[in-house]
Amino acid sequence: MDVLATLDPRLQPDSGKSTGTVFLVHGWPDLALGWANHIPFLLSKGLSVVALDKIGYGGTDLSEDVKFYTWKRAADDIATLSSQLGLSRIILGGHDFGGAVVYRTAIWHPDLVAAFYVLNTPFAAPTASGKFKQPALYIAATQDLTLPPSLSEGMETYFDSLGRGEIDGGHWARWEKPLEVDKYVGNWLATSVFGNASLNLTAGLGLGAP
Repeated sequence: MDVLATLDPRLQPDSGKSTGTVFLVHGWPDLALGWANHIPFLLSKGLSVVALDKIGYGGTDLSEDVKFYTWKRAADDIATLSSQLGLSRIILGGHDFGGAVVYRTAIWHPDLVAAFYVLNTPFAAPTASGKFKQPALYIAATQDLTLPPSLSEGMETYFDSLGRGEIDGGHWARWEKPLEVDKYVGNWLATSVFGNASLNLTAGLGLGAP
């Protein structure tokens, strides 16, 4: 398995100085490679990027023990990797099943997750109360027959700050309309994330440090 060093240039913006770190979480069936056309855009914004293969995918280990595949374990794995990289604040991006992991990670590790964005995965609250405090963005696709935009109706109830985008595409809108995805994410970063000192995006001694 290819192991990236903490300061591997493939994870760093061209300037070498990071404004923060984004973890990208893929869905099913997919791999970290699915983010390939989105990563250059994030790097152009001065962000470091960690695109991970979830356990059981790609070159990762495969366990027969089901406890390794729970929502909580997936969230804790992201928190552990962040700690190993010296990061105490991250931005999360997710698609499909990965979007569900992003929501849970933001719930269970609110001090770690500064902000997050999700494609094609509307939020379904696991409890009847509580709100996300982090800035969030949800991008729907009008032709997604599996997770149509209508499933996201009422999501605002569970967010203090929720931005929205809608793309004329299917479930794989990230591949079909990459420039439109980048535009929505870029506008959200500019208006809700960058410049918000309270998010402390460069906290930590690893990839997120300036």
